Amino acid sequence: LHLGAAAPCGLTRYESSVFGEGYQDNLFATLFNLHKVSRCLLTPVGSSFTARAQDFLTSDNPDFHPTDVLEDADGSLLVLDTGGWYKICCPTSQLAKPDVLGAIYRIRKTGTKKIVDPRGLLLPWNSASTADLPKFLRDARPAVRRRAVDSLAMKGVAAVKPMEEFLRKEADAGAKAQAIWSLTRISGPEARAAVRVGLRDTDEMVAQAAAHSASVWRDANALPELIALLEGGIPSLQRVAAEALGRIGDTKAVVPLLNQTGFPHDRALEHSLIYALIELGGSTDLVSSVNASNPLKRRAALIALDQMKSDKLAAASVISNLSSNNEPLRETSLWIASHHPEWGPALVSFLDSKLGFSPLADPEQKSLRGLATDLAGKEAIQVWLANIAKENSPQRRMAALTIIAGSRSAPALESWVAPISEALAGGNAELAQVALKAARLQIERKNTNGVLLGAVASAAKTPANPADHRLNAFAALPAQKSMLDSPSYEFLVSMLDPAQSAASRSQAADVLGRSTLSIASLIDLGNRLSRLGPLELGKVLPAFDQSTSEEVGQAWVGGVAKSSAASSLMAEQVSARVAKYPDSVQLSARPLLAMLTADSGKQNERLEQLLKSMPAGDIRRGQAIFNSPKAACSSCHAIGYLGGKVGPDLTSIGGIRSQRDLLEAVLYPSSSFVRSFEPMIVMSKAGEMTTGILKSDGAGDELVFVTGPQTEVHLAKDDVDTMRPGTVSIMPQGLDQQLTVQELSDLITFLKNTH
Repeated sequence: LHLGAAAPCGLTRYESSVFGEGYQDNLFATLFNLHKVSRCLLTPVGSSFTARAQDFLTSDNPDFHPTDVLEDADGSLLVLDTGGWYKICCPTSQLAKPDVLGAIYRIRKTGTKKIVDPRGLLLPWNSASTADLPKFLRDARPAVRRRAVDSLAMKGVAAVKPMEEFLRKEADAGAKAQAIWSLTRISGPEARAAVRVGLRDTDEMVAQAAAHSASVWRDANALPELIALLEGGIPSLQRVAAEALGRIGDTKAVVPLLNQTGFPHDRALEHSLIYALIELGGSTDLVSSVNASNPLKRRAALIALDQMKSDKLAAASVISNLSSNNEPLRETSLWIASHHPEWGPALVSFLDSKLGFSPLADPEQKSLRGLATDLAGKEAIQVWLANIAKENSPQRRMAALTIIAGSRSAPALESWVAPISEALAGGNAELAQVALKAARLQIERKNTNGVLLGAVASAAKTPANPADHRLNAFAALPAQKSMLDSPSYEFLVSMLDPAQSAASRSQAADVLGRSTLSIASLIDLGNRLSRLGPLELGKVLPAFDQSTSEEVGQAWVGGVAKSSAASSLMAEQVSARVAKYPDSVQLSARPLLAMLTADSGKQNERLEQLLKSMPAGDIRRGQAIFNSPKAACSSCHAIGYLGGKVGPDLTSIGGIRSQRDLLEAVLYPSSSFVRSFEPMIVMSKAGEMTTGILKSDGAGDELVFVTGPQTEVHLAKDDVDTMRPGTVSIMPQGLDQQLTVQELSDLITFLKNTH
């Protein structure tokens, strides 16, 4: 059962019928950090259950921490609340509050009839004979039943015979199950023999209790009855029988267990069967089953031997199933092979006979590529991939290069340089694209082989190549000390044209920003800045760090000043860069800097006034303001595992930000942006504008933007016309107009103490 970001720490099964028939055998769980008690309704399915949760008791008080729930003898529930003392590992509170006391609450159902003597204190416990005690096992009062179980267990061997007779004659299945639990607490062969009577009971609950008892006692004499339960076809009994057989450790159970693995089962039963085989060890029957005609039986044997780390699991036994028509067997075999790198040489022959001989989209081909990618860190696979990537078959070469391009486990390899370089220059556009991805990965891993870098550079500089391929090749190259030649420069600046896609413009700006340019190119680029958008402007500016020429400085400062996107820059991006240029350039930059810092001055003045005038804050009041509808901070920001995901996580913000920083972020959210939370302005081809934070590139060709606490916008990449950084935060400004100075101080004090 998935409870979300919950901390369940107390659990009880409700045994009484006091709340009504629908509540009997429900589970109640306390969710410490969510301030509630959850009711879980179980439905038997196969060998286990499904569960459905309902809120049973909830509180909006953040200091209510339910820690345990118990059923009292009268059918009421007791809920233990530990209060507000807890802080460590509970970031939703942040504050230790030892003065906020807890309590024990009792929950009763209105209108229920009072139970007389709920604990059975008036019953003749002391005078009851051993033969009389079992009748209390059928009592409707749970506390009486539990006391009867305890009392019989304390009688020891003397109580075994009466309970065995009780098991044979009693009609109430629940009472017989209680007898089993009492016998389980008594040692000795007599008690084990009595429990075996329960193994033959026709009621599922009684038989399951008896099987569990035999399991915890490792009762070897129960083997025939347990095998009968295993073969009886009732999933819940098969599961517990398999657990018992595995624990007992008698290899006579191997064949019955293997026979059951040949049938489709739910996951819990399947696991119990296979784990029992693992516990019983690598018997001859298990080893021979890797060749069984039944694919499910064969799969179970392979998993068991693999998890036992058995030396009896041969590579050939797994490899022979890698092309099986049975998908579960094939996928399991692929999984086993992927974590046996020592099988590399044996796997090469199989992979070589299959890879690339059917369409790349074929599921088997995808699985084979996945296996080879997982094993690409091994030398035998690396040599084989290098050889295939040189073959004449475009399909085989494509498969090999795709694996190389995705081989995150492999180091930078010289043996892959030649096939990658040849594919880049070979004239096959599809091969060249995959080869470029492989080359980029090699370069990221510091493979500075001259042939490889030359092939990528050639792909970048070849005018006949598609523009996006050339641009990707330029982006793959590390920063070059040599001067960017004129044709390459012209190509890159052409990709800054507004008619190009936003992604292409951004990538071209990145490349130009880290390229070594001639004085003439820098002057030309500076003059072009006036036509750049906010997505490119800031990324191009680092190119001007390589010069101190007055002509270059005047060109780029003038270009920025004329740009409509200048306001997207921070003053520091200009002031730090212009500082090393001559005085004349710095003089020209003053109006631009004044424009960029104008609002900043007023903000600083307001901040300083508030910092001096704010009264002392209170942490607890600040926490209440953070969670209140008035400030609505928690709707966008998380502390711990509660809160919104629109803005940055504030769990530890107090440890990394000063009081002034926090106040500025609250009052002027657009003054600076946390990385990856920058607002973006997107214009669709249909002319619709969206402002939000780019959450992810999404699946496939989709972009996902967060536009508010509960809202997202999904856009197809093909529908996007332009995308540029925004200058206005989606967090609204003016919180100081909604809060009093005291409330503002309380909020900042709370945030400063979150660490």
